[in-house]
Parts: sequence; C-alpha cells; structure tokens
Amino acid sequence: MIGNRTTRSGLLVGCAGACLGLVGVILVGSVRPAVADAPPGRYSIAAGEVVDTQTGLIWQQGLSPTEGVTWAGATTYCSALNLNNHAWRVPTLRELQTLVDDSKTPGIDLTALPDTPSNRSFWTSDAFTGAPDNAWVVDFTYGFTFGYGIDVAGSCLTRCVR
Repeated sequence: MIGNRTTRSGLLVGCAGACLGLVGVILVGSVRPAVADAPPGRYSIAAGEVVDTQTGLIWQQGLSPTEGVTWAGATTYCSALNLNNHAWRVPTLRELQTLVDDSKTPGIDLTALPDTPSNRSFWTSDAFTGAPDNAWVVDFTYGFTFGYGIDVAGSCLTRCVR
C-alpha cells in the first residue's frame, strides 16, 4: 500500500502503486453496520448555506462549476467564493466524509444538498500519502465512503466549507 485510511464508515481503503494517477481503490475491510437516514433537523438551510447541526460545519449548498476543477483550482474556487461574506475553504477528508449517508444511493442528503451528482468525485484538501501529485477525493455514488488518490491535475467537483 502506498497510502491507506480508515473512513468514517469503518472502511479501510488504500491505493496500491499500480493505481497511482488513476481513480482506484482497494477495499480492505468493512466493519460498520447499516445506518439510517440523517435525522430530521440534522441540517439547517438558509441563504445558500447548509449548517450541519451534528458537526457544526457550514457547507456551501451549491457546487463548483459542473465541469469540475483541478485540486489547485478547488482551493482557488473556495478562497474566492463570495457567499454571505464568509471565508470558505476546501474540506478535509474527514470533514467531507461527515456528509456521507451510507443508507442511501446517492449517499448524501439530497434535501440539504440537492445538486450533488451521484457520478462525480469531490476534492478534499488532503494530499495522498506518499504521492505528492495525488489527493484524496470522496465519491457519493453508492453511499459508501471511498477515499482514493487522484492526480491533482484531474477534474473533480468541490463543495466548500467553513
């Protein structure tokens, strides 16, 4: 393994040398049982912001441009975001994983975050361990938390946080 992480969902994921620069993941184990939908009141929505009452994080309700941005572009996009006069940033892997709802497909609350496509990955601010040209992303497609290294020049979406 070049890098691995245990996700919020209890999945240990990592990327072997052969998948560097490619979207790829090795699912090593799963220990988390099924969970229910986000409880009512988990998210508070106002003025383009989504407050997660469980974590205290405040998310941009919208997304980066739908064509995606590079890893550096994600940082530029979030730091330039002018939403309610707040400073925004790219979330860490751990922060972005808090949005995952393992009980549904796509694995995110579409009431709170309705524009989330189920077939795209989202950048985190975390570099991929042992491979400086790769970064961690989260994919909400199947409701699983996947972390994988993807080339920083690749195109992924971004949802900013503060």
